[in-house]
Amino acid sequence: MTLPALAFISYLVLLAVLAGAVLLSRTVLAMKRVALAMVLNAAIAIGFTMATQQSDPWWFFMGLDFLTALVVLIQPAGRAQALIGWTYVAQIAVNTGYALNGASANAVARWWLITAIAFLQLLLVGGWLAYDKGYRLRGVRGARARAAAAHRARVEE
Repeated sequence: MTLPALAFISYLVLLAVLAGAVLLSRTVLAMKRVALAMVLNAAIAIGFTMATQQSDPWWFFMGLDFLTALVVLIQPAGRAQALIGWTYVAQIAVNTGYALNGASANAVARWWLITAIAFLQLLLVGGWLAYDKGYRLRGVRGARARAAAAHRARVEE
């Protein structure tokens, strides 16, 4: 098995595990929206590539990443979601640079850069999930929840 194939399969497996963990757990709705957007992005990209037999439809990936960035960046629920959205913007920038260089120059370097950004996306989602679950498991609530509880306690007195 070649290294690109191994990277591709590893990405799909990690995406499925992470998205499943997010979608099946009690996480914030924004995290579920991000996970679903990432899964749909990958599924549509794979489906288009298989249906058209194009080995490098960078223009399609750029449009798809733009739509995914819109979904992720609309009202982000914090820094983690914003960072994930900006990784899609980074992928758009890589594809734009590739297009400006003639769309044939250094396709392998472009693929590896896009792949590295995709793994960064998984790392950010995994970190966001671990951070969120860590707080929920310890019973730590956000500042708003603490302020609301303090207010209720004062009103009840």
